[in-house]
Amino acid sequence: MRTRARKVGKEYVLNGEKMWITSGTIADVAVIWAKVENEDNKVRGFWSRPTAPDSKPTTFTQVVAARSVTSGLSLQDVHIPDSNSCPERAD
Repeated sequence: MRTRARKVGKEYVLNGEKMWITSGTIADVAVIWAKVENEDNKVRGFWSRPTAPDSKPTTFTQVVAARSVTSGLSLQDVHIPDSNSCPERAD
C-alpha cells in the first residue's frame, strides 16, 4: 500500500494513487485506504468525493471484459477532515 496519510491538526493529508476503482468517476463518495504515517502506519479508511479539490480522477476506457466504468484517482495533498475517517478497529 503506497497511499499515505498524515494527521495535521483536525484533518488528514493524503498523497498517493489508487487504480482500478469501479465506478470511480461516477460515484458520489470514494473510500480511500491509506497508511497513517504518524499512527505507526496503521491502515485507516477515509471517505471523500472523487471530485474533491486536489483529487484527479481518470477513466480507463480500454479495460478488457469490464462492464462498468473503471478509473484511477490521484491524490496530491488532499485534505480530509478527521470526521471523514473510519473509526479505528477495536479488537
